[in-house]
Amino acid sequence: MEKIVFVRAALRGNDYVKDAIEASGYKYLIPYKDYNLFLRLCREVWFRLHLPFKSIWFNKELKKVDSEIFHFCDSLMCPQLFKWMHKHHPNSSLFLMYENRAKLSTFRIDSLDRSIVTPYSYDDDDCKEFNIKKCSVVFVDYFRVKEKDKIEYDVVYVGRDKGRADYILALEKQLNDLGLKTYFHLCADRSMFSKKKDFYKPVMPYINYVEYVKKTRAILNIVTEGTKSFSQRDLECVFDDTKCITNNKEIKNFSMYDPSRYFILGEDDLSKLPAFLDVPFKKASEEELDKFKFKSEVDFFISERK
Repeated sequence: MEKIVFVRAALRGNDYVKDAIEASGYKYLIPYKDYNLFLRLCREVWFRLHLPFKSIWFNKELKKVDSEIFHFCDSLMCPQLFKWMHKHHPNSSLFLMYENRAKLSTFRIDSLDRSIVTPYSYDDDDCKEFNIKKCSVVFVDYFRVKEKDKIEYDVVYVGRDKGRADYILALEKQLNDLGLKTYFHLCADRSMFSKKKDFYKPVMPYINYVEYVKKTRAILNIVTEGTKSFSQRDLECVFDDTKCITNNKEIKNFSMYDPSRYFILGEDDLSKLPAFLDVPFKKASEEELDKFKFKSEVDFFISERK
């Protein structure tokens, strides 16, 4: 019997989270049997039209696998999937992790039947507003940067638009005006349904992103307005020994915060950014990092089961 199974939509092509979870020895299953673009479109139309018998789209491997814990991530989930899972695994624990802010997630918190599934969030405000249990952000360090290459950039940004493209592009110009060398890679929110813009680039596989991290002094992280916790990318920097430029003002409350690691947009003087990049990076010890490794999240949910 599997102790814990991770259920999460997988990216087409390279999916570093899927690869890293499986490399760590855990089972990873997709929620739906939409194995190609055509089926994905059919399923999305089916769901958006609220047609009956949604279960025909559910991945039947979920019914077959025997596990104490099913760990779901919020993206693309639906209430009927949880009811179907509970029917087939009445003695298993179903945990739903909100990787995104609950109020912005594609899965509405008010549609959740908490008698069969327990929600969790990394965000303090979401936990308070929606009565969600707290679980810390962790880093799946399978692709962790072990050694830096020859530095080519001062600041690298890779991410989706999410309504912040104008701000990010304006910031890039400001950084260039400071004499910093940048590489910004902006993608559409969703490749199938987003309006195309001239500056959009293809989604970058994480393994390619890591190659840029190896060659930059800092990465830029722009979080959603109102974020009250540190994010995956804020944490990533400490593991990769790479400075972080972030608009996340809550980073000062993060136990790994150090002024040599984080530059806070809106608080720190932007003109002093070049000087910040020259300050030696204070490396974290493995003991400090242990509680933020993926294994700690697995242990947390196993303890929740008990």
